[in-house]
Amino acid sequence: MTKEELQKKLLTIEEYERNNYQLWLNYQEKVGWEQLTRKEQHQLWEPYQQWAEKIYEPYAPNRLSPQIPVLSYLSGSTGKLGETPLVEPNEEPFVLLSRDLVTQQNGIQKWMMIQKHARFGACFPHRHSFLEINYCYSGTVVNVVNGKEIEMKPGDLLLMEPGCVHNINVLGEEDILINFVCFPSAMLTVLEKILPGECELSRFLTSSMYNMPGKMNYLFCKTSQEPKIQETVEELLGEYYDTERIAAEALFDQLIRLVFTRLWRFSEEHPELTGYNYRPDSKISRVIAYIRKHCVDCTRESVAAQFGYSGSRISSLLTEHLGISFVRLRNEFRLERIEELLQTTNLPVQTIAEQSGFFNQSYFYRTYKAYFGHLPREEQRERTS
Repeated sequence: MTKEELQKKLLTIEEYERNNYQLWLNYQEKVGWEQLTRKEQHQLWEPYQQWAEKIYEPYAPNRLSPQIPVLSYLSGSTGKLGETPLVEPNEEPFVLLSRDLVTQQNGIQKWMMIQKHARFGACFPHRHSFLEINYCYSGTVVNVVNGKEIEMKPGDLLLMEPGCVHNINVLGEEDILINFVCFPSAMLTVLEKILPGECELSRFLTSSMYNMPGKMNYLFCKTSQEPKIQETVEELLGEYYDTERIAAEALFDQLIRLVFTRLWRFSEEHPELTGYNYRPDSKISRVIAYIRKHCVDCTRESVAAQFGYSGSRISSLLTEHLGISFVRLRNEFRLERIEELLQTTNLPVQTIAEQSGFFNQSYFYRTYKAYFGHLPREEQRERTS
């Protein structure tokens, strides 16, 4: 897709945007929005902010699950992708609803989902259970994250950890914001193949993948001042929207890696243009990265020795930040390794299990099924068929 074709596609007013505009007009009329002061307008939205802060749905049971909770809405909305839930608080408790876009990701969409944010209507405070990246394609976008206003210019990137509460001010016709819904499989690839464990971007992504809800972080990069990143993001968009072209998926894979590689360089070379809500915790990120890399043969004591801690300190760190035990985290990394080997090799299941640290077969099968919901042989049969 050429640059001109991409621009035409993104500037086209979609039906869901027209619907969004009508919903917003209806809401404004119902509450007398224009007659309210700015303070009164904010007060109307406070219940949404409070509910969003209280209610949180984490990732699907495992990070490689094809059933990824993609978008959360307040009950009472239409539930259609891109439409804003314009509903009013009442005495019934509101809940955040997650729904699966698809039951199986294929091709490019196994990496991430990309959508243009609906213009012409308000976006109420809400939170997601995935890493979300906002890219300002054109115009000006005001994004309010964890109560802080962030003004985005064309080319700027905003990365938000799962659980960040945010809303976006009404967008005009020229204000194009692109949402990247990052599936865990994409982030695992980025962490394992591209970023070193010691860089801040790697620590931020590690936190996004593994941390419990709590103090949610975000990263705002003024990449409007870095043309190469803009060019790469827009080339990635072109491949996403033109999947019928030869090698679209392969190019998309490489472009994701290139975007994060260039973002890594940008964030290290231009810290004055890169702003975190708070600096990522290097201690827990390094521990997680080490366990992931050495999951086959590490023990709690060997990890503790690596970082100069006691075994009980490692356990308390993982419980505090992730809410899970050392054995469970190590098993998850082993299972993710096994899943990759099942998809990329023809080795027997028992061999793969033993190469990944599981020597008790009955324990392995129980653990695997509890994590993935099916047995490993089913994974191999599905791949061969």
